[in-house]
Amino acid sequence: WAARGFDLLATVEDQVYGGVTAERPGCTEAVEETRGEIAVHEGRPILAFYSSTCGGHTAGVDEVWRRPASPYLRGVRDIGRGAEASFCHISPQFRWKETWTAKEFDSILQKNLPRVRSGWSAKRYGRFTGLSIRGRSDSRRASCLRLQFERGSVDLAGDEIRWVLRRKNGEGLRSALLTDAGVSRRKKRPAMVTIQGQGFGHGVGMCQYGAMGMAEAGYRHDEIVRHYYR
Repeated sequence: WAARGFDLLATVEDQVYGGVTAERPGCTEAVEETRGEIAVHEGRPILAFYSSTCGGHTAGVDEVWRRPASPYLRGVRDIGRGAEASFCHISPQFRWKETWTAKEFDSILQKNLPRVRSGWSAKRYGRFTGLSIRGRSDSRRASCLRLQFERGSVDLAGDEIRWVLRRKNGEGLRSALLTDAGVSRRKKRPAMVTIQGQGFGHGVGMCQYGAMGMAEAGYRHDEIVRHYYR
C-alpha cells in the first residue's frame, strides 16, 4: 500500500491482528514450541499463503491469481482417510448464503466492476439482468462467473469474484467456492440475487480451521504443514 502512504490495512485484506489482548495461551505455546522451524522448497522459504476456511478443498495458486502453478501450492481435499467430514467443517463460515435486492447488486457492480474491467460502465452495458456459473476449477471454485447486462456480459474469474461481488457490509464475498448462484424475477425483471457457497478466503495453502481440525484429530504440526503445502 506504499502508493497510498501506509503499510497495512486494519481489515481482512492484511489479516486483522487484534493486539496483545487478543492473543491466547495455546497459540503462544504453539509458536514457542516450533520456534526456528521453517518450510522450504528447493532451499528457499515457501510462500506460505493461508486462509480461514477452504470449504472442503484448498485451491491451487494458479486457480485464484494470475500466478504460475506451484508444486507445493496445489489444491488438496481437506479430509482425512476414512473421515466423513472436512477438517474445516467446524468453521462457522463452512457454508454461507448471501442475498441482495437487484438494486443493491447493481449498485455494488457499478462501484467495483470498473476496478477490474476498465472498459466497463453502466452507461455502456446497461442494467444488470442475470448471472450464472459457466466454469469450475479443479477445486470446484467458480472459474467463470458470467454477469449479464442489457448490452453484453462480463466474465469474472478466481479472486476477482470475491472483490467485485461484495457483501452489504462492504467486505468481499466470503469465497469463490460457489455452490449456487441465481436471480429471482418479478415481471421478468431481476428482483433478488442469491449466492450460496462454502469457505472463507482465497483457499490457497493452509486452511486455518482445517489445521485446527487436524490438530484436534491428533495430527502433529509437521503433518499439518505437509498436508497443505505438498
